[in-house]
Amino acid sequence: TLLPRRPRYATIVFGCALALGFLANGLLPLATLLPLCLLGVGLSPRRGQAAWFVLAGIGLATALCAPWWFALSWTAPDYLSTFLRNELALFGKPFGAANNVGRYLNLLLWYAWPALPLAAWAAWSKRRVIGERPLALPLVNFLAVLLLLGLCVEISSAGALLLLPP
Repeated sequence: TLLPRRPRYATIVFGCALALGFLANGLLPLATLLPLCLLGVGLSPRRGQAAWFVLAGIGLATALCAPWWFALSWTAPDYLSTFLRNELALFGKPFGAANNVGRYLNLLLWYAWPALPLAAWAAWSKRRVIGERPLALPLVNFLAVLLLLGLCVEISSAGALLLLPP
């Protein structure tokens, strides 16, 4: 939401979010943030400039993750190759998509219980402006994360945590 108003600040926030997501939990947070940044660029009035700022954010994330990457490749190359193999294998295991989406929604009922009725009420009361940036970004992010988790990731409570922020 900051991209049209404060693009430099949005670049820093986005780059730090990508880096922290990768360093904390691997490739899954990156895969959940990428559809959101594409929508942010698409909704921006100046798409070309917004795309450059998003690329700068990805560059910042790469710069922040590079010391970890190089240190790990230097000290424990076997661990790095195992890490990459496991992260990429996470997306290569298709499960029952409809069943997994339902199971993640069931987990969400338990995880988000205190905030879920408030979020549903806010979405219902603001349904006329749901296509505008402040509501469209979290809604699309939630749907993208739910589909990504349901289609590609084995059911886990850690994966369900990615549904909470949107």
